[in-house]
Amino acid sequence: MDAAETAAAEGTAPAAEAATAAVVEAPPAAPAVEAPAPEPATATAVTATETPRLERDELSTPGYVPGYRQHSGLGMSPYSPRTPGLAGGMTPGFGAKMPLQGWTFKWSGYMSASLQFSIDERPLPTSEQTRTVYHTPPATVENWGTFASTGTIPGNWVGMHFYYGNARVGAHFSVDTWNPTEPATYYQVGSQYFIADAFLTYTPKAIGKLKLDFQAGRFNLVYGALARWTPGIYSNTITGDPRGVGELVKAELPIVKRFSLTAEHGFMGTREGTPPLETVRGPYNGWRRPLWAASWVHHAHLGFIVRGKFQTTFQAHYITNWSQEDRNESFPDNPTTQAVNEEDIQDGRMTVYGADVKVLHDALGYLGVGVSYLKGHDIYPLKGLMTYGQEGEQVVERYFGVPSGGNGALLVAGINYSGSIGKLVNYPGTFAGDGPDIVVNTGLHVVRISSDFDEYDGRMKLKYGADLLYTFHRYMGVGVRGDRVSPNSEDSGETFYVLAPRLVFRSNYNAHENIQLIYAKWFYGERTRNEGTGLRTPERLDDQMVALNFNMWW
Repeated sequence: MDAAETAAAEGTAPAAEAATAAVVEAPPAAPAVEAPAPEPATATAVTATETPRLERDELSTPGYVPGYRQHSGLGMSPYSPRTPGLAGGMTPGFGAKMPLQGWTFKWSGYMSASLQFSIDERPLPTSEQTRTVYHTPPATVENWGTFASTGTIPGNWVGMHFYYGNARVGAHFSVDTWNPTEPATYYQVGSQYFIADAFLTYTPKAIGKLKLDFQAGRFNLVYGALARWTPGIYSNTITGDPRGVGELVKAELPIVKRFSLTAEHGFMGTREGTPPLETVRGPYNGWRRPLWAASWVHHAHLGFIVRGKFQTTFQAHYITNWSQEDRNESFPDNPTTQAVNEEDIQDGRMTVYGADVKVLHDALGYLGVGVSYLKGHDIYPLKGLMTYGQEGEQVVERYFGVPSGGNGALLVAGINYSGSIGKLVNYPGTFAGDGPDIVVNTGLHVVRISSDFDEYDGRMKLKYGADLLYTFHRYMGVGVRGDRVSPNSEDSGETFYVLAPRLVFRSNYNAHENIQLIYAKWFYGERTRNEGTGLRTPERLDDQMVALNFNMWW
């Protein structure tokens, strides 16, 4: 029994499909009038489905194409996909097997879920009320993506990446959410990304020594990360993260044995665009604002790699984000959006120049140093480029100041170091992490602001911190993290500190999962405030937090 008949017998393919596959893949026979009786298995399949036998397959490598015949029928095949045709008149053949050329399916991902709450005291409790209260989400100064964020509070995230392809071409898509709960809560209405990325990659054969890689579709990019696998001790990347639909070309050219030149170029646009003015904002349309512009991103990068005991990578970056939109103007001007005049919205542009150097040594660890300069005018409506200060609206509210009109500049610098005591002690031998170890991660970020708003012009922001994790047993480790954050050089009363010890449990030294029990204590200044919403801040900030965090990656 061949593969098609086996599939039919096991219920993995319709009987008609299995019979057709068996007949098409059988060796060609003599003309029908002179042919001997067919093999019993084939005869049974043909008789059972009354499918006429095809003498010869007209396709050179057909595999199994559902509904394939030598003549056209009057109706559409029931196996045809119910989708609009693609560009050029092509339609994907769902269910059709690909030629066997090393096609592979891969699935990778990461998940993190946390029970987290902050602790405070009720100002005036009654006899039937407790003095201690618990708030969730934690009502602290921590707000992801702001300068006041230290990464002390663990996030919630589920991300899955799927890949199908061979050595040359591949299809990628990801499913992501930062709110793996049901349902999404009132403060997380835009968290369900679902399919976040969907793109194709193509890696042709090298042209001499030149290696090329092409990418097209919807995807996110990261430039200016200072750690080996992550942005570093703080979540904001130094240069920026373009995101949208477009293309990316990568090239690498070895010059001598240990020296290679690298280059990247990309262009992308956002799919969100500008919603109609009559659109009512709500949780199902992502709280879109009519003044947000359909934006574009162009970026180019040049660098080199020196391989050896100290592998060194240098990159220079250029990214520009702009809009040419006329549908986001409205009359009269909306007085609640003070950073922009809706009656006369200018074509904004935000350009970032960046450079970073990263050095890797097997024993000494990983050191990253980066710097960037952001220059912008009328940037409030821009989307598609996550800079150090996030997108245009957040850069204006948190750095330039709302009265600036979206005009200003940021000079950002950062340094990050991560290393393992176990690798250092065992050098020049190897240490695979399968024993007691101390891992260190430390860094510093500094920002200088230039703004058309005099009160913010010349301000400096500075933060630094360190994290240590001591794994003393295959099942357990203990860690501690400390940070100092100074959001405003003009007011020391905004400066605060945070100290966060934790216990870490896992199934083995190199396990792909862990459970963390975290306690954090903030030491606020007299005027510490939340930066997440510009000048607004909650009336009270809790100064203690407890979190139980669950992680796994694969």
